[in-house]
Amino acid sequence: MKNEINAQFAYSNITAPFNGVITSKNIKKGDMANPGQPLISIEAPGDFEVMAMVPETEISQIKKETEVQVTISSIQQTLTGKVKEVSTSAQQTGGQYLVKITIDKTDVPVLSGMFATIAFPVERKAANDNVLIPATALITKGQLTGVYTISENNTAMLRWLRLGRTLGDQVEILSGLNADEKYITSSNGKLFNGAKVTIQ
Repeated sequence: MKNEINAQFAYSNITAPFNGVITSKNIKKGDMANPGQPLISIEAPGDFEVMAMVPETEISQIKKETEVQVTISSIQQTLTGKVKEVSTSAQQTGGQYLVKITIDKTDVPVLSGMFATIAFPVERKAANDNVLIPATALITKGQLTGVYTISENNTAMLRWLRLGRTLGDQVEILSGLNADEKYITSSNGKLFNGAKVTIQ
């Protein structure tokens, strides 16, 4: 009986695999916990990971352990990071691949959720290979700029871009969009990822 009570008591204690700080609680006293339900979120102070989306035109040049420069404009700091993981599928991300980067230990006041710009050591395209699109087609969310592309099954997919020069009413796209890809310049309704697109 005692062993059964101790076993049940052990299930009531949750032990984190690392020391950290609780950043959010998704359950309160008296709630029932369902299998697979996140209870709390914990972050380890000083251990940061950056997630970036890389277009298919450049993903082949990015390898694990590659050193990159991580610029956080909100605190005007550039840090050194290293590629931890490179996704092998872009099926759900509109032709872009998820890359995870770990940041070296630093005393810089980095906070979770800050936007960052990643400089990968990839070979630059010739200037005449760059894409120009109308500035009115661009979507801005915070410090990110993108455009809605059209997927193979005719749905909208927001693609983040790296911009170059502004030439009149056109903007140079340095990465994130190929010259032969379709994108949306205007729409009759509100666009969102997965919205059905009818070309007129």
